[in-house]
Amino acid sequence: SLTFVGEKLRPDWLTKRLKGEVGENIRPWLASRMPSFPFHAEVLAEGLARSHGFSAKAEPIPDPDPELAEVGERLVSQKEGFACTTCHPIGDYEAQAVYESEGINFMVAAERLRPGYALHWMFNPLRVNPKTKMPRYTNEQGNTPLVTLLDGEGERQFEAIWNYLLRGREIEPPRVDVK
Repeated sequence: SLTFVGEKLRPDWLTKRLKGEVGENIRPWLASRMPSFPFHAEVLAEGLARSHGFSAKAEPIPDPDPELAEVGERLVSQKEGFACTTCHPIGDYEAQAVYESEGINFMVAAERLRPGYALHWMFNPLRVNPKTKMPRYTNEQGNTPLVTLLDGEGERQFEAIWNYLLRGREIEPPRVDVK
């Protein structure tokens, strides 16, 4: 569905996707592919962004805060965190135990997603997409069960995960998980 793409995706990435210039297959498990629209890509991406009240101009991707990114790395790990790598690959590091649905590769998350959308998604994925397989990790107060990292405060933890994702194509899988 294209319903929320203007809110979800960065306009520069969406333009490249609509032109057919994105190298990675974002959802390799799907047999169908979205067609490309090279002659209309910029206008479509601009219209989709504006339809959700966003500028069609992409903000630069900031550098990650090193300390927060370190905590974020721990938070996505199998051993200390939410076990995100169960379903999400990170670059060439494959998802460890996908059950029903593989998640998007974390390597492309920051270049693809608007930060506000990503944080909104992490708080309650089922509210955004009732058919998602991603679980909710916060309670109604916004806290998570991982109280040893950032006092279990979901907002701070998800901001740390976002900083980890800001490593982009330089991202490495969590060191505590890699043997």
